[in-house]
Amino acid sequence: MARHTTAPMTAPAFQNSQRLIVVYRYGSLVLTALGLGWAVVFCAIGWWSVVALDLVLVAVGLTSYLLIRNGHLDIGLLSSQSALILVASVMGLSLDVPTADAPRVSHLYLLVIAALGYLNYRRRPTRAQLVLIGVCLAIFVALASAPLSLPFTMPVPPDVRIIGSWINSAVATVMLCACIYAMQAEFARTDEFSRDLMAALWNDEFQLVYQPQVDLSRSTIGAEALLRWTSPRRGVVSPVQFIPEAERCGLMVPIGGWVLEQGCRTLAEWGEHPDFRHLTLSINVSPNQLLHKDFVAFVRATLAST
Repeated sequence: MARHTTAPMTAPAFQNSQRLIVVYRYGSLVLTALGLGWAVVFCAIGWWSVVALDLVLVAVGLTSYLLIRNGHLDIGLLSSQSALILVASVMGLSLDVPTADAPRVSHLYLLVIAALGYLNYRRRPTRAQLVLIGVCLAIFVALASAPLSLPFTMPVPPDVRIIGSWINSAVATVMLCACIYAMQAEFARTDEFSRDLMAALWNDEFQLVYQPQVDLSRSTIGAEALLRWTSPRRGVVSPVQFIPEAERCGLMVPIGGWVLEQGCRTLAEWGEHPDFRHLTLSINVSPNQLLHKDFVAFVRATLAST
């Protein structure tokens, strides 16, 4: 048997996660607009160092939008998160120091960044993304719990601080609500996909196709069993989509068991024909199935019964 490791999710696997990509793209545009708005305000005041920081926000937002739009989702999200954590921290420690008139609010954006990071982690779990989420939350707790500041703080006029507190609080809340909506939609999509996968197993919607294996003389010596799913509601579903979902949902063990049993029955049928009895059959086994405590016993029982 050949061991099979699940391939990373590629473009077809993102077709059902368009809500997330829309959230990322529009979040980048909101960030760009926010940076431009505050740049105009501080241009009028003449605080050019703050304008430069706002222009960094604009650059991060536009760069992230263009990377995501051009299909570079991973690098766009990780790089923009890193830059935004740095910018939010600098703003919170230098411009948005809490006073008696206005609280610190810029750290609220760190929750939005962490929420976007969590959405990205569910899409593609990586250690780098997990680290960024942890850093983001740690800085949020620190800024929310103590009046921390840098030695070179730049006090903002009280009127601007009060207006800015309302605006930033409102924008951060709306963005956080959008992230929560995207999470709920993604969870619902995953649950629905899981139910369809389980129904496919019991309704015989899966089938095996056999890819020939040949030797150097081009003689067929065997075949590899490949799993296919035709859903009455979804149509033909790519293995790139349903295999990673089955792994995440814990359905790969029963699905893999069905593949093993059907493959062994096919091999037994080949053994009854003189032209086919020399053929071997390779069956892919997922890591979850291979490491299951009953795997060896199940293989032996399947071979005995077929």
